Amino acid sequence: MKQNPVIGGLIVIIIIYFFFSKEEGFFPGNIDFTEQENAFLSTTRFGDNTGKWYDATNIRSEVKKHVVAKNFSRLEEMVHEVRAEKLQFNTTTWVLIDLYNAIPNSLTDYESIHKFIGQWRNHSPESNIPDIIEARAFREEAWDQRGGAKLSSEQFYTYQVFLSKAWDSIAFAANKGPIDVEVCSVQISLFFAHHKDKKSAKDLFETCVQIEPAYIHLYNITTHYLQKKWFGSNKELLQFVEDSADATQKFYGDGLYALLVASLRDDNSKNFRIFKDNGGDFSWIRTKKGFADIFERFGKSSYILHIYGYCAMMVNDYEVLAEVLKEIGTKWDDEKEMYFIKKSWYDFNLSRAKAYM
Repeated sequence: MKQNPVIGGLIVIIIIYFFFSKEEGFFPGNIDFTEQENAFLSTTRFGDNTGKWYDATNIRSEVKKHVVAKNFSRLEEMVHEVRAEKLQFNTTTWVLIDLYNAIPNSLTDYESIHKFIGQWRNHSPESNIPDIIEARAFREEAWDQRGGAKLSSEQFYTYQVFLSKAWDSIAFAANKGPIDVEVCSVQISLFFAHHKDKKSAKDLFETCVQIEPAYIHLYNITTHYLQKKWFGSNKELLQFVEDSADATQKFYGDGLYALLVASLRDDNSKNFRIFKDNGGDFSWIRTKKGFADIFERFGKSSYILHIYGYCAMMVNDYEVLAEVLKEIGTKWDDEKEMYFIKKSWYDFNLSRAKAYM
């Protein structure tokens, strides 16, 4: 068992929920214990949330306080509130998934996480929240085993064992109810990864979007697994992204199109062939419109600006990159290292963007 998942590698899985997939084997659902920086609740949609526990400046410390105190009743109230209110940060990330991240992230390793889950179950045997957290922890442990390297037969066996445990836990959670959209997202990911059953995963997706059609994580998980290297094809992936963006116009405009296309960027970083402009399948024009729609609805967050800038560099749109850099600055810093990865590549693009600044 890998110790200290927060420090020992999980924290390098970048923010939210979906937008950096590592090497083959990683999937967007696998963000259970990550930090989310530079996020706040959208004042456009939810009013002034300053000082409330789910404001991004408070949520981590507030959750940790109740985890340390083993205040299970309050943690359950928080989950119920977020389920009911359907809150989002201005990064477009839903507070529900951030809350499910924050609870295990307040602990130090898998052993303490599973001990905490057991104590929670003893306190509230009727609640499915500890079962959901357990399923996500087992899934994380499975992908820790798999990583991006070739597996030994022993590693592959352990990987499968953890996926099986994750499936049992999420099935238990679903049987207890209620089925929130994060129960759905975990089930979809495990239909793909554990059962290798694309039809059941896609059927479940259609059911889950009826529960919450705006929950971006459902679309991200399915997008990831419909890539050619997993269970889909370029044609199927393109159709899914376009259909999903069309279906969510009233929530995001073309914003979901931009986010789903951006979620593919790391998987294609070796050749950058995502957009039609450089031999890929997706429209840079529609992607740009999608980012504009996000900014209009949610305001400008550092996270979205950075992934917009990354996409602009992929397609050599130096005018857009210049617009982004006017917002986030040109100096190489921790955020640019997190999102842009290679300083030499960034410096090359910066030198060309300066003509537009």
